[in-house]
Amino acid sequence: MQLLIHNLMKTKQHILLLVVLLLQAVVYGQDTAYELRDIVDMRGSSSEEVLKDRGYHLENVDKSSNGIYQNWWNSRKSQCVTVRLVDGRVRSVVKSPDLDCGKNGGSSSHSSYDRDDVNLSDLRGMDEPRASTRLQDHGYKVVKSYGSSVISLYWLHERNDKCLLMTVHNDRVSAVTKVNSSLCSGGSSSSSHHSNSSHHSSHDSRDYGRGVTLYKDCGFKGGNITLGEGRYDHDELGIGNDNLSSIEVPRGYKITIYQNERYGGRSRTYYNDVSCLTDDDWNDRTSSIRIERD
Repeated sequence: MQLLIHNLMKTKQHILLLVVLLLQAVVYGQDTAYELRDIVDMRGSSSEEVLKDRGYHLENVDKSSNGIYQNWWNSRKSQCVTVRLVDGRVRSVVKSPDLDCGKNGGSSSHSSYDRDDVNLSDLRGMDEPRASTRLQDHGYKVVKSYGSSVISLYWLHERNDKCLLMTVHNDRVSAVTKVNSSLCSGGSSSSSHHSNSSHHSSHDSRDYGRGVTLYKDCGFKGGNITLGEGRYDHDELGIGNDNLSSIEVPRGYKITIYQNERYGGRSRTYYNDVSCLTDDDWNDRTSSIRIERD
């Protein structure tokens, strides 16, 4: 009898262990990018070099109260991963949908895939920068914005004349709904302000207070991040050290860029958009910044 009980106990232990392993596989196996787990706890600048060496390219960057989110794409593997940085160090790296990296995620001939469609319920509760990136990936652009504590953003998809209303509170999306397309009329084109770096954009959405947007490439292209008021050292910029090439500065903001880390070396302050820092001999020469309300 004792032998039977002993065998039953061992069997139960084996079953329990198997269940735990299966649960771990389900929970983590689909999300965690195990081949990149060695970059966890690395400094942001070091992890970027590792990712580049392994064939990844930085596609876009978001910042929220939970940290900085970098989306990296590996064209050879057709894989998108999201790296989360907190206090300048990598805290997690997970596999993400191709759309997070601005990729189609499938063949263009796939009849069931419609790039214009977006699951609005998925956006609720999301950090506003990530939700905005998702809508931009699907071809939407902001044409109007209202409010201060609660922000209303109107998103237009010109090709199919769809209009969405996004409400944002405390940097989080509280709701996204389809509204009559007439409500998106009267906004300025988001592309029109890129033609001249010497004046502010007429795009209303640039005035609602998200902050200054940094771009890795000239012409407001490449990996980018929008930062609010504050001081950001080289490992907090979100686009890497010495990678800044163009800046969008909304009305009411100014940005001071520094050549060295810890806000040292030569500096320059901008109050308007800058389409290419090459003109001022500042392209890829910024190691720290200060963003202030003007």
